[in-house]
Amino acid sequence: MADFLTVQDAAELLGVEYKTIYRAVVAGELPAYRIGRVYRIRRQDLDAYLDARMTARPSAHEQPVETLVCGSCGAVIPSVDLSGGKCRSDICDELICADCWGKDLRTCRTHRPTESERLAAAQTALARGEVDRMVTALVARQREQAFISRFEERIYGIAALQNPLNGELVQVADWGPYHTTADESSRLLQVMGVAFLERSVLAVTPVNPSSRFEVPAAKLGFNRPRQGIILEALSHSDLDTFVRQKYVTQPAGLPDLMALLHARQAEAEQANALFVLALAAPSGWDAASAAYIGPSAEGRSYRHRLLLPLLVDLHTANLHYNTADERLRGVAGLFRLADEGEEMLRVQEWIKSTLDREFRSGIAADEVVETLGVGAPLVLRTFQQMAQDPPYRFVEGSGGGMLLVAR
Repeated sequence: MADFLTVQDAAELLGVEYKTIYRAVVAGELPAYRIGRVYRIRRQDLDAYLDARMTARPSAHEQPVETLVCGSCGAVIPSVDLSGGKCRSDICDELICADCWGKDLRTCRTHRPTESERLAAAQTALARGEVDRMVTALVARQREQAFISRFEERIYGIAALQNPLNGELVQVADWGPYHTTADESSRLLQVMGVAFLERSVLAVTPVNPSSRFEVPAAKLGFNRPRQGIILEALSHSDLDTFVRQKYVTQPAGLPDLMALLHARQAEAEQANALFVLALAAPSGWDAASAAYIGPSAEGRSYRHRLLLPLLVDLHTANLHYNTADERLRGVAGLFRLADEGEEMLRVQEWIKSTLDREFRSGIAADEVVETLGVGAPLVLRTFQQMAQDPPYRFVEGSGGGMLLVAR
């Protein structure tokens, strides 16, 4: 056995928890040398500590000689037992508070992985099949912007809408007066701990935008019902995780969905309006959420007298809703995702404008995938389609990547 032991070595030798030895060290009961961020215990001191424990116990009034603080956030930790654990680094004994530990912040600030290291680790986990998705903050931002933009474009293009309540055709000359938007920029400020948001940050960070069109009952035709109509598209992301690690590997779950539905139910009842709500998740929705919203043979599908929710999975391009609810049949199409033809057209327009604006002669497929958040196969088919026109040529780059070159 080595002359010097780590806290973990001593704990394993005695068959006790790490926190038990750590508590004895910081209380001064077990002598130890602190070298940087680690403690080293002499074997003879550990033996002496055990001998003393045979005949004496520390008095109840003894206080630790060192204030315990979280190595991640700096908060005071009342006692070792109330910590979440120690820094995951093998060369560090810094404690991590339970709050940071619960947020998966399990290294001290000194040994915290860099953003590039975290992304590389997530990509490795994805390649190994340890996670089934890895959505970066940039991709989430692009997805939420595209979703809200498509929704608004469809609504503004509608001249008449069939009222889900009575089937009457409602003529709308101008949707502008009924339109409002919102996002969670103020919450993002709190999460980031800053007093302002730069445009460069907003361009690569999701903000959970929403777009709402609220038509009062008085504007719904001659046979107007008692309720007005609200059409809303809302994007939902885990802002805390995106700010902390710049990516997520989990879909949105049922607790998030329940909270969103509860809030919108209260709004629908207060406004006394039929509320058609599309909840989009850039990282997708889990199976439990889709099952909660979707049709059920046992009659357990979500149903509310005013709130009609749909789940839009922006990761898998799926739309989930209760198809048995006749009120949704006519309006579900408002929230459908763009088909491949529409996406290819969007990619084409972006490529052409980028080449023209930046006076470039070509563009790589990887750049299009990363910038627009679309799949590589779709970009490849777009390149092939554009290469059929004289101005463009489809070539393979020196590194094996695909390029679209303007002739």
